[in-house]
Amino acid sequence: MGFMTFVLEYPKRALGRQRYLHLRARLLDLAPGRTMRACRQFMRLDPIRATVLTLRYFLLAKILRRLRTFQSPSQSVSPNTIDYNLTAFKRPLLLQRTRVLLRPLTVIETLTPNSRILIVGPRSEDDLLHLNAYGFRNVRGLDLISYSPHVDLGDMHQLPYGDSTFDAVLYGWVLVYSSDPDRAAREAIRIVKDGGIVGIGAEHYPSYDGTASSIPQDSRLDYPVGGKRINSAAQHLDLFSGHVKHVFFVHDVGTEVIDHMSNTCVIFSVKKACPTDRTDGCCHNEPPESRRSAPASV
Repeated sequence: MGFMTFVLEYPKRALGRQRYLHLRARLLDLAPGRTMRACRQFMRLDPIRATVLTLRYFLLAKILRRLRTFQSPSQSVSPNTIDYNLTAFKRPLLLQRTRVLLRPLTVIETLTPNSRILIVGPRSEDDLLHLNAYGFRNVRGLDLISYSPHVDLGDMHQLPYGDSTFDAVLYGWVLVYSSDPDRAAREAIRIVKDGGIVGIGAEHYPSYDGTASSIPQDSRLDYPVGGKRINSAAQHLDLFSGHVKHVFFVHDVGTEVIDHMSNTCVIFSVKKACPTDRTDGCCHNEPPESRRSAPASV
């Protein structure tokens, strides 16, 4: 018997099948039972969340070998996106920057603990655990890479969910991987409910002028930047022109930080009715066959 086989089989033999399955279900759940729900606020603390995040990654990706990738991304996905993000698992999984987007979201009073929230491009379970710590029970992720039962595989340009499915859709530092962010925005408008929330976070480079060469050498990433990098909250709002109902939060340092990269963030509600003067497909006027229906697991 190999070592990995022993690791996987020994708990079944030691505990018995029923007790093993019960324990496994608890480990795979983000908030298993009353005890974990009472303790989930401790997950707001970075060291505790980082520990749980790392343990769950080791269990799911390394022991159970559930790390998988989306096999047929659209041409709107920038080249090297999957390869680059796979290298991120060699670094700490907890990212400090996401708090700029997630924490303002938690105080928006139109959302409730039962609101359905989709996080596009979470990479790991960090963002899901973070929102769960603030009381949100129905949080899912979608990414080109997943090891988690709570993160669906898919492409943000062809989301596998029905119209008006979610109360909030978040894009944290992910639109940079799109060569067609307008298409991603149309999908967000399609799957979010009327009056629902869209949140976007991104890197801000004060020297960026639309070309990769304008980003400092030590800040460049191993994927094409091209002319599609969006560098401000105003530019993100322009993607949703005609569909922005109310802006709840904007974080833009602008010219206040000019010597290094910072972050930009915007959170707003969506009005789904299409303005009469828009003819650019903003109301997802794609053919019916291009729509996706929600998978049973969501």
